[in-house]
Amino acid sequence: MVNFTIILNVACMLSVVYDMTPLHETILEYVELGCLAVYYTEMIVLILADAWHYFLDRHSLFDFCITVVSTIDVAQSWLALSQGGGGSVGMQALRATRVLRLVRIAHRQPDIAVMARSTARAFRESLGCFVLMFTTLMVRHAPRAPRPVASRVRGPLRARQGR
Repeated sequence: MVNFTIILNVACMLSVVYDMTPLHETILEYVELGCLAVYYTEMIVLILADAWHYFLDRHSLFDFCITVVSTIDVAQSWLALSQGGGGSVGMQALRATRVLRLVRIAHRQPDIAVMARSTARAFRESLGCFVLMFTTLMVRHAPRAPRPVASRVRGPLRARQGR
């Protein structure tokens, strides 16, 4: 659930554009608040389960810091909007570092790491085939240079050769 939330949160951050409609902004705000609620729920459950281990684990501590910074970002953006200023203060990019959790999962579970390596290897090999096919198509269907003017004039020249 949390991994899906991370991907959803990063997708929302990537979908932010300069001149968004108010509806788009509102939807993104609510999705980000929902993601933040999931992060807080996870954090509280883990702290209640074993607070000592939670604060000694560097990855959990990192998630804790990102969640607190995200809360500060949301609070500051609401404060700025209420005072007639702009929206987000700019700490959203820090939230994208949650993607590192997916890398951590790949390190903890060797099967996922093997699948990721094989996918990367297959992509690398298929990329060479794609480049070869693309180059072949470009050479085959590339516009040809116009012929010189002298080669276009065939009428009088053929008439002389035929005599």
